Amino acid sequence: MGGAPCNPERLRVTGLTVRVEGAPIVDKVSLSVRAGDVFCLLGPSGCGKSSTLRAIAGLVVPDAGAISIDGELMSGDGAFLDPEHRNVGLVFQDQALFPHLTVLQNVAFGLQRLAKPERAAKARQVLETLGMAAYADRYPATLSGGEKQRVAIARALAPRPALLLLDEPFSGLDGSLRTAIQDEMMEVLAALETTVVIVTHDPEEAMRLGDRIGVMHQGQLLQVGSPTDIYERPNDLVTAQLFSSVDCFPGTVHRGALETAICTLPAPGLSDGTDALLGFRPRAIGFEPVTDDGQANARVLRIRHLGDHVLVEAQLIAGPQRKISSRVEHAPQVQTGDAVRVRIDPDRAMIFRV
Repeated sequence: MGGAPCNPERLRVTGLTVRVEGAPIVDKVSLSVRAGDVFCLLGPSGCGKSSTLRAIAGLVVPDAGAISIDGELMSGDGAFLDPEHRNVGLVFQDQALFPHLTVLQNVAFGLQRLAKPERAAKARQVLETLGMAAYADRYPATLSGGEKQRVAIARALAPRPALLLLDEPFSGLDGSLRTAIQDEMMEVLAALETTVVIVTHDPEEAMRLGDRIGVMHQGQLLQVGSPTDIYERPNDLVTAQLFSSVDCFPGTVHRGALETAICTLPAPGLSDGTDALLGFRPRAIGFEPVTDDGQANARVLRIRHLGDHVLVEAQLIAGPQRKISSRVEHAPQVQTGDAVRVRIDPDRAMIFRV
């Protein structure tokens, strides 16, 4: 959706802490979401992202911290508004549709304050927006997974919430259907200028859908930024490894450069004597053929063509005896068994302080 910097703040979370049996499962989390933006909370199962979402919705009472929506305090400083008073919509992974109600009745369920004719009219309007008007008189059991997801989102959108919260909303869908539903839903939400917070464990989903991503690990928010920032400039190895495999080599900074067993690269901002890790993804390295074995530091083990890229695996022969892999778009200039020199793109290299 790409909200402009001047967009007002819709959600602010400050120092949010949620404990279970005394242990923090959400630990001092702070974040901000602008109106009209899609914010993705990304992390593995058990990292605290769903608990954060439930605290925002009012389904969990925080142990500390504050939550505000459109400048109004939802919880904190002794205040706590119940979920029905927060003007938020919530969609769970299992949709939680009422099986005994029709699609129209499910969508109208959150419009109890309106007269019955108004409820039905507004519910039909939302279904029309989501391409589900023809299903109004059907029951959830007769719907596909994608159709149920549309109905769940329609029900959450019907009251026109200030904030839509989605907890792993697409994880039950497969492959191309999942991508199609994601694209369709995001187009609708963008047209409605809906502010969205999505919980997901899927890095690709977070990068496809999010204007900004917050990476969570063991209850803490490690980094917040645009998909490009998070991927290309991760703050730590945990964040980097969420998106792809990362090869790492330890080293020490000397005269402004990190010296490792595989190469030496500039290390701006790190003082001499600092221990650090050099990290790089398979697309950040290549293997150059050499005619003199004395210049080689690896030997090609195998080459595999994998559709849109070529995987080259090599065994280091200098320094630590280990394998590293490269992914390139075109057929490499090396062959299996060749002695090679490892080349690392300094613009794609990542250096993490130990």
